[in-house]
Formats: sequence, C-alpha cells, structure tokens
Amino acid sequence: MPKLPSLVPAAVAQPLSRGTELVRGAVGSLTWGPALSVAKPAILSVFSRIERGTLLLVDEPAELRQVFGQKLGAKYNENLANGESVSRRADAIPRVELVVKSEAFWMRLFLFADMGFAESYMLGEIECKDLTAFFQLFIVNREEMGNGTTWFSSLSTAISSLARTTNTLSNALLNISAHYDISNDMFAAFLSPDMTYSCPIWKTHPDPSEPEETLEHAQITKLHRFIDGARIKPSDHVLEIGTGWGSFAIEAVKKTGCRVTSLTLSKEQKALAEERIEAAGFSDRIDVRLTDYRALETPETPFDKIVSIEMLEAVGQEFLGTYFACIDRLLKKDGGIAVFQCITMPEGRHEAYSKGEE
Repeated sequence: MPKLPSLVPAAVAQPLSRGTELVRGAVGSLTWGPALSVAKPAILSVFSRIERGTLLLVDEPAELRQVFGQKLGAKYNENLANGESVSRRADAIPRVELVVKSEAFWMRLFLFADMGFAESYMLGEIECKDLTAFFQLFIVNREEMGNGTTWFSSLSTAISSLARTTNTLSNALLNISAHYDISNDMFAAFLSPDMTYSCPIWKTHPDPSEPEETLEHAQITKLHRFIDGARIKPSDHVLEIGTGWGSFAIEAVKKTGCRVTSLTLSKEQKALAEERIEAAGFSDRIDVRLTDYRALETPETPFDKIVSIEMLEAVGQEFLGTYFACIDRLLKKDGGIAVFQCITMPEGRHEAYSKGEE
C-alpha cells in the first residue's frame, strides 16, 4: 500500500498541516462538551492497560482520584502525592502522580498524543513532579499500551506530516529550517559550549573520586571517536554531511590539520558555524556550504573521508538508497572511509514509528 505522502499533492497537504496547527492552538480556548465524553474515556482506557508500576491520577476539574496499575497502600499514596517515594534507579518500578488541572488536557492528548501531552505540560494544564518516572511507566508498559495513540491522534499525525514527510530536495530545506532556524540562542541554552547537538559518549565506569564528567567532555570524546575511527590524516579532505554548529569540523582540524567541506541546509547554523570557525582560526581549512548532499557535484578528486553525525535520521527511509549512492559517488574508492552516527530502535517499533511525525 503506498504511503499517504505520495498520494497527496503539496498544494493540498500544506493547508491541511496549517489547519492541524490551528486546531492545536484553539484546544485550550474551546468548550468541548460532548467531544470530551469521547476523549476522556478513550484516554482512561489507555491508562487502564498499565500493569507494572502505578499511576495516581488526580483529576481536579472532576474532583476525582484514580489509581491505575499496581494498587498501593494509603500511606504510600500519601508519600507519592508528596513526591517522596519515586526511586531514580533504572530498574525501579515507576510510581508517579499526574494532576489534571484543565479538561483541555484530555482533548490535547486524544487529538495529538505525545505532542498534546507536551503542550498541556507547558501550558500548565497538567502537573507532574517526576516526568522521568512518568515516561518510565509508559516504557515498561509499552507492550500492553501499544504506542499510546488513539485513532484521532493517528489521523492528526498523518495530516500534519503530509506536507513534510517526503524528504525531497525542496521539502528537505523546509524541514531543516523549521527545526534549526528557530533560534541559535535557544539551542545554546541547553547545549554545551562546543554546541554539539547529538548523543555524547560518557565514561562507562566513572571514578567516584574524580569530578563529575561534563557534557562538553563527553561530546569531545565522541568527536574524537569519529576522528580516530575515520583515521583522518593532515592530508585528508573530509566531507561532513550535517554541519550543526561546526563542532566536528573545528575539532577535526584542530586535532589533525585536515581540510573539511561541511554541508548544511540551515542558514542560522551556517552563520554561527562560520563565526565559530573564524574565531578558532580555521577559515582557510573549513568550507561550510548551504547545499543538499544530493546536489553536491562529483569532485575531480573524491573525498578521502566522509563523516555524518546524526543526520541520517533526517534522510527518510525512502531516500536511504539515494543517500548511500551519494556516499559511494563522493568517496574515494581506494582507501576511503565513511563513518556514521545514527539513532536506532528495536525492529518491532519501526513500522509504527515510520508512520508518525518526529
């Protein structure tokens, strides 16, 4: 069966996506009446599938308290409500309290699933003292609860992703811009000073007597893993697909003296990356281009090494063949090395995930 995006033209898909955003924005200001009588029981039926751990639900508008999952004693419930008894151990059984402050929460969750939950949390429609435990609760019950979506939330996801799911040359620029061009300052607020926006490599068995490892140190460890893994030499010309804010290119030149051509589709990232490269004194060694990897011409001398750090997720499964064909076209045939970092998941989750919107 063909995917929805291949059946719906952009002229239709884009208005549908905007319509979904308008509904999202209006949820909190509407009185849903009969719709709430459908949404709330549907969500509660999902909660009722919890078998491991405990969810204490406090529904303030309805003045109700409900317990889902493993039942607890009165004293434990009191401690849970005070946020005192949730263990941080990875193997602990999660027990958590969720307080519903507004009935708009039920509609958001019903219509938009995880995105609706996030928006309700940001808007103060729900309160949860331990989000980590809340998410752990759903992880340990994922087999019983499926992916936690309703029919309507699945439909909403399909509609909102129609215009952006297919990663064509034109859509790729829109997709990247929508995510990365919002504000460099926003990303700087939670990234380490090196501005690396991908998974770090932490020490597996840190010495308790040593200072706590910083995020920046763990990120530099990861970047060095790529530099060493690609066996980058001073004479190498390296292609980086996915510039980010320039951390890999800067570190690679700093450590080896190589040359780097780095590709990005984000104007904001390119501007800041070039500022950071100039500040590091490597403008003559690093060339940042606002170019899609598919549009890069085959060079007379292929690249010695290619590095791509958590960019593969943005390719789209229907374009993976094209992606690796480009790697083959751009990489030196004799002695060329390509190194990738990407996020993986259990095979059993792939089909449901591939139909959604990240």
